[in-house]
Amino acid sequence: MYPLSGISPTSYGTDPRITSLLATRATASLHRRGLAWKTSGNDALCGGYIYPFIPKSQYRLSMFYPVAETESNHAIGETTFKWGAGRTYPGPGEDHLYLLWRWQDCCVGL
Repeated sequence: MYPLSGISPTSYGTDPRITSLLATRATASLHRRGLAWKTSGNDALCGGYIYPFIPKSQYRLSMFYPVAETESNHAIGETTFKWGAGRTYPGPGEDHLYLLWRWQDCCVGL
């Protein structure tokens, strides 16, 4: 994941592991700049706080396009051997879209 400004090899038929890495880098850079907060854990129950490092357990990714992950989502850093097989069409013109799920703990009692 680091360096955040590193070069990502792209070609026709982009690999899901590269696009997943780019989504993770974008989320990590938001945390580094203080624009994304930590919202999970006991210390963030009633509100988030600025956390400069990405808490991997707080986020899950789900591929939305070109072939959606309909069964579940995957953790940041999870190998593409589990979720990425058959999710790329050959040829140019495909842009992967990811849905980013964020865990948020709440202090409201039931």
